[in-house]
Amino acid sequence: MLLSALVSSALFLAPALPQNEVVLVDGKVIPVQTIRTETFSEVTYKTVNGGDGRKDAHLVREVVHDTGSATLDDYVAALQLMENGDFLNAIQSFQMVLQDRSASSGRFSWTVQHCWYRIMLCASSDANYSGVVQAADQLLAAVPDTFFYGQALMMKADALAQRKDAAGAERAYRDLAAAVSTKGLPERWARESELGLVLLDKGLRGAAKRTKLDQIVARNGREYPTVAARANVEIGISYLDEEDLAKAEGFFQRILDEGNSDNMTEAYAWFGIAQVAYKRGLASDDATASRKFFFEGGLNFLRVALMYQEVIQLVPESLCQGAICFHRMGDTESKTKALKIRNRLTKRFPGSPQAKRCEEELRR
Repeated sequence: MLLSALVSSALFLAPALPQNEVVLVDGKVIPVQTIRTETFSEVTYKTVNGGDGRKDAHLVREVVHDTGSATLDDYVAALQLMENGDFLNAIQSFQMVLQDRSASSGRFSWTVQHCWYRIMLCASSDANYSGVVQAADQLLAAVPDTFFYGQALMMKADALAQRKDAAGAERAYRDLAAAVSTKGLPERWARESELGLVLLDKGLRGAAKRTKLDQIVARNGREYPTVAARANVEIGISYLDEEDLAKAEGFFQRILDEGNSDNMTEAYAWFGIAQVAYKRGLASDDATASRKFFFEGGLNFLRVALMYQEVIQLVPESLCQGAICFHRMGDTESKTKALKIRNRLTKRFPGSPQAKRCEEELRR
């Protein structure tokens, strides 16, 4: 019943229309009357009771705006295109919103930074790394104190690394660290820069890399838990690469239990947990145990695809591996669920490597 509800219902439900909310790193959601400002230093708002409220930016995971106004119909349509995996048209639609003064100024001026940030996400999801770099630069030029300042430079660094421009990626991380002193960015971003530079260092592998990451966890665990959580994800991934599944699972589970992560880190932790289960299913000689592991892996891959859709870079891979997990369970009902997930994947991400791989796996 749970599986049927998850695959047949939740997978195809449209998200509820958002209202004004401030979502904190610890998971607390604050409904607010109005979002006043969202910068790299703070988020200010009017409370539902009419009072003034503020949160330091490093404590805020996400700022959600009410998109119920007809003026924002094009913005909502762009979000839907993004949700459907139509990234090229989503980018064009976000750019149209930016050109529409009625939808990008006055009380809707918040759409400027949100559009540019989502253009970056769409370009990244389409492996258009030059587009990510350009959008990051446009965002920082258009809204110099944007709430997404740190995220923009981190995504720029990652895109440059994907383009094999290690020197450019390093410069982006160093620019991020420098902005802490020159612009007053929260200290968190200097710590994120340190982590990013460690991950760029190709000379660090295995135990040596984990030692560096352990040091970052120790220095940031209390004051900057999101940074520590990201470092723990990387430790878990290193153990996963070495097939040490118990240690990998321990690190991923710790991140989820502590609840101090941003959405992206949580998504990667659940993705790691799902991979551990899948690998255990492949390794098990016991058919019953193997089915149990594939079922667990399939559910957690779907959790990522459904609950963390904004972490779009993980969605196609999660749908692909989720379908493979259910297919490997072997029974007719599970294989039917696998086909439904595959159909969702091919509809949202046609022509993707994941869609092709999924088709091949489900023929076996």
